[in-house]
Amino acid sequence: MDFEKIELLYLTIPIALLWFFIHNRSGNIEDLFAPDVLEKISFNKHKISIKTRLRFLLLAIVLILIALSRPTLEAGEVKIKKYSSDLIVAIDMSKSMLANDVYPNRFELAKNKLSTSLDKISEKRIAILGFANRAFLVSPLTDDFSSLKFLIKNLRLDAINLKGTNVLNLLQSADDLLGEASNKQLLLLTDGGDKSDFSKEISYANAHNLTIFVFDIATRSGSTIKDKKGILKDEGGNIVIVKSNPNIKKLATQTQGRYLKYSLNNNDLTDFINSFKSYASSKDIKVIQKQHLFYYPLAFALFLLFFAFFSLPKKTIKFILLLLASINAKAGLLDFSNIKQANQAYINGNYQVAAEKFGKIDNDAARLNQANSLYKQGLYEQALEKYTSIKQKNLDFERLYNSGNAYAKLKKTDKAIEHYQQALKIKQDKDALFNLNLLKKKKAKRKKNQKGKDKKSKNQKKDTAKNKQQQGGKKKKDKKQGKNKQQQQQRKKLDKLKQQRWEKSLNKQLRTLLIPLNNKQENNENDNKKNLW
Repeated sequence: MDFEKIELLYLTIPIALLWFFIHNRSGNIEDLFAPDVLEKISFNKHKISIKTRLRFLLLAIVLILIALSRPTLEAGEVKIKKYSSDLIVAIDMSKSMLANDVYPNRFELAKNKLSTSLDKISEKRIAILGFANRAFLVSPLTDDFSSLKFLIKNLRLDAINLKGTNVLNLLQSADDLLGEASNKQLLLLTDGGDKSDFSKEISYANAHNLTIFVFDIATRSGSTIKDKKGILKDEGGNIVIVKSNPNIKKLATQTQGRYLKYSLNNNDLTDFINSFKSYASSKDIKVIQKQHLFYYPLAFALFLLFFAFFSLPKKTIKFILLLLASINAKAGLLDFSNIKQANQAYINGNYQVAAEKFGKIDNDAARLNQANSLYKQGLYEQALEKYTSIKQKNLDFERLYNSGNAYAKLKKTDKAIEHYQQALKIKQDKDALFNLNLLKKKKAKRKKNQKGKDKKSKNQKKDTAKNKQQQGGKKKKDKKQGKNKQQQQQRKKLDKLKQQRWEKSLNKQLRTLLIPLNNKQENNENDNKKNLW
């Protein structure tokens, strides 16, 4: 067993001395504590003795210190890909980002683009800065993208009052954050401000080894700025029009970075991701997975504190102990480890382990993910059994959509169509609609082919009867049968090719909810429709 913060265990030494002192002291125990502390742990003779309470209290403190020292056990080695560079993303929060030349405005579009792009760069560490006339930290470097998405979603321009765009101050903040890293990368989501000369910024970036990527989130025609007071005007009473600043392109091209113009699809994000990967190198390293055990001493400490601070008769204590012994806790502190391990196994593609770990958690979100893990292994029948067991109403769409995928894989077209139709009654979804139309076309084509086969079969029977009546019928019959056999083989090959093409066309993305560690479910409609895989 290892401790991540072993220095905290040294604090148990004075507690041990105090325990010894209390145990061996003869006289009034009241001399040891202040009156307000003594009042909280006061008792009467029919309940727990004061010495016992103090022992409970000291033991609870020791257990809390052990929990804070983060005890861990080794859980084996895993191979991971380590990248040599981290990324800082800076979002322009100046007033010009309220311009609505893009929908709904520049700032909201930047947030949505960034949130979507996080799904495609999940192997990196990312920090987020906000900037206008000065920069401020939104999130330090992290690979916890769920937290990043939450922070991005809750960024608001009305919470700050910053005018202007100071890119130099931003570069200094980014450089401080990245420290001595050899490959420093910064992505700007900005309209470029109104500055014409970026020579100082370019010089600073090159001197400090900063590679800058600029994502231009404005149009050349520009737009007005509308705030709570109405349309923004200058001191002369003229309406202010803010446009994209083409000069900021030099900041990217002259620092070995890239300049990217926004678009209405995800090609711009893909372009950025590819450019980022070309600048970053990676290598496979082995790391030791650790299982955290802090929740065990923490739970026991809370249990002891309850008895240390509350005056309970001994009969009540015995009843509570018996009650606790008989309770089968469903989702509490002990689920923490299973949730974390299950989520990680699913992300890493270890679906067998993920299915096992999700199976130990008793809630519908876990059952959905267990079913998805079984689906990923090709165990479609077992996955359908788990999908059927989900009762939670807000998971109905995910359950029906994923069940439709499973039935499609089992070639049960009618069942798949039925489930896609039920899913679309809950909400309109382009993937479900695409799959539904694809299966309907396949079904109609299959019926048409079946009619053709039946007609052809009748004709073949007639031809066979005629061949029997003709002279030399045997030779002609053999020749005809050989030809038919060849045609059947060609037809089988064609059908197999069509089936392969159809399976490639089918959108088999699963709807997945990774369970947060607080055991609550996220239901973020903007999270790429939960298409994590």
